[in-house]
Amino acid sequence: MLPLSHEISEWMNDPFIHNFVPPWQFPGVPGSCQGNLETGDPVEVLANPDFPVTINGFTYHPQIEAILPWFTREVPSSAISGAYSYPDTTKLTGPSQACQ
Repeated sequence: MLPLSHEISEWMNDPFIHNFVPPWQFPGVPGSCQGNLETGDPVEVLANPDFPVTINGFTYHPQIEAILPWFTREVPSSAISGAYSYPDTTKLTGPSQACQ
């Protein structure tokens, strides 16, 4: 479920891979940079990038996703509760860092 949710979110946000954003650094990986709206990529390098959801006794593990204010370095975030990631708002607690 995690890889599928990762790719579906990226496809829905940037279906033709033409949504460029300010170059950003992967959290905790200095020097590793990217400049497009790949919503799953910033979170995939973090520990426990999934958000377990149990439905009818089966637990699914969709990936937590970075949201637009993280990519645009919006401070404070205009998202509900000042979030930078969804659905676990504690995974990314501030905006992206510029690529060094």
